[in-house]
Amino acid sequence: MILGSTETIDGESEPRRPLFGDARMLVHSRELATLQSLHPMQWAWYVDGGLGGVDPAKFVTFDGDIELGPGIALLWTPGHTDGNHSLVINTPDGV
Repeated sequence: MILGSTETIDGESEPRRPLFGDARMLVHSRELATLQSLHPMQWAWYVDGGLGGVDPAKFVTFDGDIELGPGIALLWTPGHTDGNHSLVINTPDGV
């Protein structure tokens, strides 16, 4: 519910507002594709209906690796999930 919802959750009186205003979420395109078409064997790694009510415009998708800024990157490390990635930070003490 970080991104908010256009749908009202059972037991609540109105849709949830996003926690961080107009912030958007970086998501690997394969991760989003998997969540949009979940295989029955993948249920344990995802929240059922997790995209329900989420505005697709809130996602910024990327493929492969992405540099977030000088010395900070997300590296695509598929394995646990199709779009799994790892945060890498290059500091004066090393990576």
